Amino acid sequence: MEPTVSSKKYKIKFTIVKQWPGAQYDLKQETEICVRILRVDSQNICVEFSKVKGDQAHFIETFQEYRDNTLNWSNNTTLENKEKNRAQES
Repeated sequence: MEPTVSSKKYKIKFTIVKQWPGAQYDLKQETEICVRILRVDSQNICVEFSKVKGDQAHFIETFQEYRDNTLNWSNNTTLENKEKNRAQES
């Protein structure tokens, strides 16, 4: 994985390469992913994953791995859920 990092933006683009060694032909699949960090309010941020190019199933598999393992400490919510909770508190 070779990341491209910008010092002016809160985003990172990287390519995940999935290989199948031992196949009849040298098979590999590249999926380019962009991760952006957005400020929702003074206490919350949003981490957005988007597929730039490549296979959708490989992107979903990678996203789920990050969500379930790397980011499992975070509060997994959506903006719609947060707005519903605020409305119910009022």
